[in-house]
Parts: sequence; C-alpha cells; structure tokens
Amino acid sequence: MIPPDYAVDPARRIEEFQALLARAKKHELRIFMDFVPNHVARSHDSVIHPERNFGKDDRGTEFFSEDDFYYLRPGAEGPPLRLATFDPKKKEPLTPTTRVIWEDGENRFPGLKEKIDGLFPPETKRGRVTGDNQNTWRPEMEVWYETIKFNYGYDFTQGAKGKRKHPTVLQPGVPVPNLWKKMDAVLAYWQEMGVDGFRCDVSHIIPSEFWHWALARARERNPATFFYAECYEGDQRLEVPDANPDLAPFRSNPTSLLEAGFDAVYGHDAYRRLMEIYQDKAWANDLDQAGRAGFVGDNSVRYAENHDEVRVASPKHWGGHGPLVGRPVCGILFGMSRGPVMVYYGQEVGEPADVGAAGFEQDKGRTTFFDYWSVPTLIQWMNGGKYDGGSLPELNRNLRAFYGRLLNSLTHPALAQGNFVPLNPANAGNPAYDVTGAKKEPGRWLYSFLRHDPVSRRSLLVVANLHPKNPASEAKLKLSEEASQLLALPASGTLTGTDLLSETPTSFQASGRDLSGPGIRLPSLPPLSVAYFDLSIR
Repeated sequence: MIPPDYAVDPARRIEEFQALLARAKKHELRIFMDFVPNHVARSHDSVIHPERNFGKDDRGTEFFSEDDFYYLRPGAEGPPLRLATFDPKKKEPLTPTTRVIWEDGENRFPGLKEKIDGLFPPETKRGRVTGDNQNTWRPEMEVWYETIKFNYGYDFTQGAKGKRKHPTVLQPGVPVPNLWKKMDAVLAYWQEMGVDGFRCDVSHIIPSEFWHWALARARERNPATFFYAECYEGDQRLEVPDANPDLAPFRSNPTSLLEAGFDAVYGHDAYRRLMEIYQDKAWANDLDQAGRAGFVGDNSVRYAENHDEVRVASPKHWGGHGPLVGRPVCGILFGMSRGPVMVYYGQEVGEPADVGAAGFEQDKGRTTFFDYWSVPTLIQWMNGGKYDGGSLPELNRNLRAFYGRLLNSLTHPALAQGNFVPLNPANAGNPAYDVTGAKKEPGRWLYSFLRHDPVSRRSLLVVANLHPKNPASEAKLKLSEEASQLLALPASGTLTGTDLLSETPTSFQASGRDLSGPGIRLPSLPPLSVAYFDLSIR
C-alpha cells in the first residue's frame, strides 16, 4: 500500500507514487518495495480490488482450513479477542499511546477514551492468530498482536509434521491455494506499475513452495525483477520446515530461499559477530568463521543497520562508541563477499536514535517504526530543503563522505567478483599485528583479508582497526601462503597499496623481502577505521 500520510494529496497518492517511480527511473535508480506476505493489519480492507480482499470468502469455522487466515477456537480465554492495549483487571491502559488518550484532561481525543478496552469489534466472535503464530484470544504486548497471520496451507502448530494443503514435492497434485493467487496478484499489480524489486519480509516463515511458484510467475512478467529475502537461521518458533520431514534437519532457511529463486538473502552471521566484539564476547579473529562461504555467502545482503536492528551510532549499543563504529563495521561487512549491500536511511550521517522513550518503541536504540517520528540527524543533512548537510556537525559530514567512498569502491573488480582470503590466521603469532598502547593481543582488534579477482588479476587488501580508542600506528601484516601465491610478487619487486577510503592520499610499499620476512608495514590506522588498499606490483 501507499500510505496516505506520505502523500501531498492523499486521494491522489497512487499518482504521486507513479510520479516518484518516473523520477527515479529518469535518474537510473531502481525502486524496491517492501512485500509483507506473512501478515497484515487486523483492520486491512482493500479498496483497490475489494473482490480479492483477504478473508472475503472465509468461513472461519475451523482453525486450519482453506481459509485465508487461521481462526481461533472458542475456549476459556475467549471469545472475545482482547488486544494488549488495556488491562481489564486493573482497568488501565497498557501502551504509551493509549495512556496519552486515557490521561488526557483537555478532551483532545473526543470519543476515544471510551473505546480503550482492548476489544476489536470485528473479532469479538471470530478471532484470528497473530502474525507471529500466537494462537490465543489474549495476545501479550510484546507479540505482533495488531497483525493477523496468513494461511498458506501449512498447519504451523505441528512443526515438521504439520499438515499441508498446498503443492509440495510429495503431493504435487494438490491445488494452489486461493491465498497464493491473491499474493501473486499483489506482486503483479506493483510490477505493472513499474516497481523493480521486492524486499520480502520474514520470508522463512512462508512455505518455500510458495516462493518457487510466485517468483517464477513474477519473472514471467518481468525477468529482471529482483527479490531479496529477510530470513534468519535457527528461528525454530516461526520457520516453516521442509515439506519432506526426512530432509528438514539438513536444510537451512537461506539455502531453501535461494533455491526457490531469491536473488539474495539476509546475511546476519558476521553482523552478529561484529556486535559481539563490542560486547567483549568475541575477537576479530572470530570473524573468519562468521562469514558465509560459497553460493550462500555470495548472495547474502550485508548490512550494519535495518529497521529491526539498533543504530550503529546508538549510545547504548555497539559499545556506545558513536557514529564512527560504522566505518570498520561496514568496511568489513561490505568487503567480505560479492553479495549486495544495504545502507539504512540515516546511517550514513550517523543517526543515533537517542531520543529516549519513543512511543511504542520505548528506548531500544532503533528509529521507531511503530510511531510517527523523525530522524533528527537526517533532518540536519536536509538543511531546510538544501540537502547539503549544512546543519550537520563536521564529524557527521565526514562520515557521509566516507560512506560515499566506501560504496563507490565496491565496483573494484576484486570486491565485485573476487575471492576472499583471510589473513588473521597468518598473524596469530605476530606481535606486531596489534593496536598501539594496549595489551598485546594479536587478532583481537585488527582484522584483515585479501580479495583477489583471477580474471582481471586485481587485488585489494582490507585492514580494519576495530579498537574504539587506540590507533594501530606501528602494525605489520604478514600474508598467508595462499595470498602470497596469488599476488606472485617477485623477490625484486615492490608491492604498493593505495587506500581508496581515506580523505587524504595514503599508501604503503613493501618489497618481496618484507613479505617473506617481517611483513607489510601498514600506514597508521586511527581508532574505528578501515582501509581498502588497491594493490599494484612493479
């Protein structure tokens, strides 16, 4: 949907969106849309295609049937459905928004206080399961109580043995559910309008057979449509296991979704490991095991922020070290594989989301997506409509320039199509591979790897200093045997590395003797920094 709140003229919001698409394409931009196929608002009602409205023909007499939704069975808790906005025993509101209305003494919300009772009139008799599988008439505040889960033909209450009412490899003749056809119509509608791709929400809690079917149909309409999946491994409470119980234990969510036709899946592993470094739970050395290898790794979306995760610059997360943490974190994540990258809005200017209790979001270090809110640092960059960063502090302006250099560098052949060669193992016993002025712990704060493209024979060396306070001013890096063979530096040759990310020209030179001996003497790396050294040999 196109929210009317985003429009200049709500009645013409579709026309405004079409104009946005036209402007984007004029500037050779591709527009992706968030496709949320697992759940929908309880109050959803289509005005564009009412004949295809979700639940329109549902009988609602069974928990699991051919209906579009899962319907709750009567029991001790209900009906009616009571949402987590009001405590009927204490007779008081539970959420920040309902408290504001409840405590209002100026009658600014006429008629609303009387309606704060937790009841939702359309579901006083027929309740539906929440988007996160809560099969209850009394969903709690921390669950997705305002949403309802779509029924794709899988009984999620039975795990891998759950009954299927949709086509699978074991029952290919089962008819395609009506819900699948409605979702296909949704994708077709936006494709026809000119949307270039879709970020598919919590894709692992939808049967992979649906994705096989839907993505194939979407690409019949437009082969260039790009699909990437938000998905997580180990989400046993919500994920849909393989339809073949014998194969289910051996499958992973990313693999299943890529096989279903997705262009990319979320890459969460290295992100989590980097965060653990700033929680004193891991070292930089541990990143090698967190990077996904092979086909899945090369098709994983790399990010340091998204709407579900905390801001890198949050004073309460990532060690509370501020916006500059994003430099080594993104330098590592974006350089590790060939997969696409994602920068969340406001990240490039160091938005900290440090605004206290933000409505439903409370104070979690994220920019709230539950409330009407703003992104203060991004507003500073907008600078009253000039979009020049004039109101930003210098640190934030420089950070945005860094992200520009970082993103532009990703076209380097070694990063776009090269192989990954870890270098921390080769420096495990190297006392010079460390930050300055701290306890000697090689591999705790410095992380490095080589990317090499055998086709163009271009190489790039990535070195990051993750320490929040100490520089690496005297560090020496040894190459692994594999890296040395790839570079093939003659004994009489000179290896030159030129940093693509620094504001001022920064480089190093090393001889063949250095590589076989003490290692490369690196330029000084400030705290929370990363260098992309473009390598050349003469």
